[in-house]
Amino acid sequence: MYKVLLVDDDSIIRVKLQNLIDWNAFGCEIVAEASNGQEAIAYIETYMPLIVITDMDMPGMTGVELIGQIRERYEQIAVIALSAYDDFPYVRGSLTGGAIDYLLKHQLTTAKMEAAIEEAIRRVSAQGADAGAEFPVSDKAFLKKLLRPGDENAAEIIEEFYRRNRTLKQKRLIMALGTFGTPSAVDRMSGKQRAYVESIFQETLAFYEKKILFCFDEEQPVFLFFMEPIQDEDYVIDFLNQQIENIDRFVSIRVCFVISSPFYDLKNIGFVFEALQRNYLFGRSLDSLPAISKEDGQAAGKSSPITLTLADEQWLYQNLREKNMPVIAPFLHNKFRELAENKVGLSQLQFLAIDFINVLNRQLQEDHYSEKEIYGTQNPFSILQDAQSGVMLEKLLLQFYGLYCNAENTEERYNNQIINQAIKYIKEHISQSFSLKDISSYLAVNSAYLSRLFKKNTGKTIVTYINDEKMKMARELIESGALTLKEVAVATGFQNYNHFYLLFKETYGLSPSEIRKSK
Repeated sequence: MYKVLLVDDDSIIRVKLQNLIDWNAFGCEIVAEASNGQEAIAYIETYMPLIVITDMDMPGMTGVELIGQIRERYEQIAVIALSAYDDFPYVRGSLTGGAIDYLLKHQLTTAKMEAAIEEAIRRVSAQGADAGAEFPVSDKAFLKKLLRPGDENAAEIIEEFYRRNRTLKQKRLIMALGTFGTPSAVDRMSGKQRAYVESIFQETLAFYEKKILFCFDEEQPVFLFFMEPIQDEDYVIDFLNQQIENIDRFVSIRVCFVISSPFYDLKNIGFVFEALQRNYLFGRSLDSLPAISKEDGQAAGKSSPITLTLADEQWLYQNLREKNMPVIAPFLHNKFRELAENKVGLSQLQFLAIDFINVLNRQLQEDHYSEKEIYGTQNPFSILQDAQSGVMLEKLLLQFYGLYCNAENTEERYNNQIINQAIKYIKEHISQSFSLKDISSYLAVNSAYLSRLFKKNTGKTIVTYINDEKMKMARELIESGALTLKEVAVATGFQNYNHFYLLFKETYGLSPSEIRKSK
């Protein structure tokens, strides 16, 4: 049985969740209920659930903070977020923090909860978690445990880690330790800000397949790099510069790092960590510190990550939508040729290549493709990390972009006639307000069945698909300049402009007015 923990300060909601679906039918068992985040952490350690359903607005520890702690300490757990409010910061905080879905309490139905539980079970199973087993020590917990020298079980823990990660053995190691400034500056960081910072780190680390480990230790971010033979200190500096830029851009917080000299034995992690803390004089104002320093306090290089500009990204999106590979190919070639002429290093080029894949992946989501449909069993990030020249990076990007541009159109790729008819209904009624019940009535099928079938075939819930289609239409109308923004909202079936505004900004990262001004 999959153990489930319910977390909500409202006992009525907890009772509703108990009776909303047939838990046994999904192989699930509710093992405990918590009324706040602190209780939830205690129950997780006691019952080891694999699924946690949590409210976002609770006294003490918020849902965003709870999800952040779960991601840091219990990576195997799938989290479903609940809220009484369609609150954008909560939505973004929960999803970037690792929640697999965000459900509104007043719109909660059996079908929606069943779909969310099915997805949670799929995620848990994909990670290899056994419904009846205790989950193993996560890589975060492993790193955090070794930061304190003298642990008598260190040798055992290291042996188990290398057993699960054989390719990392004998690698050179470099540690990076971060600071957000003086203790008072750290105290001023809100729980939401810390959760956002961690989610940004985690999103980047997903590309490296355990070649970089990360944890927070007493509000200090710690990275451990397993270095390839062709990689040098510049690789670490480029990675950290990318983190510094992202944290400043999205959270408006400054973070500085100090990096260690290379070392080889994992048993020495604790001593390296203590040396970084002593030599870096943590607690100083960030105004007096370089962005990245070495152990001796000297600034560690001045390179900064090479990334796509906003104009580059918008140009790529436009041509990807048109699947215009004859135009994209020379753009890629010219970009990499120019950087090669300027003697830009391989690690910098790899970061740029990752930017190109991020753009492509966002376009896949907009067109309702799963990454597996385009890449098959390939992991583009892992392949790019192993490339040993700019020429190879360019060839790989051309291959990945070509796979997308040569893929069949969305309307042609579903074999299930019910799904095709549902999509046809959505597109024909996209300017109206309609619901899952309206679609299921039109198709004469059960709503819960349609919801599961749609998610299985498209990889998205019907609600997400409808919203994505409405947002694409809204953007086209905004860019045409023919309607006012409120008229665009009405034309895409939204009676509440605030709801339209939040959904649009969440989808594109820019407000409707910012899109209009950019044209």
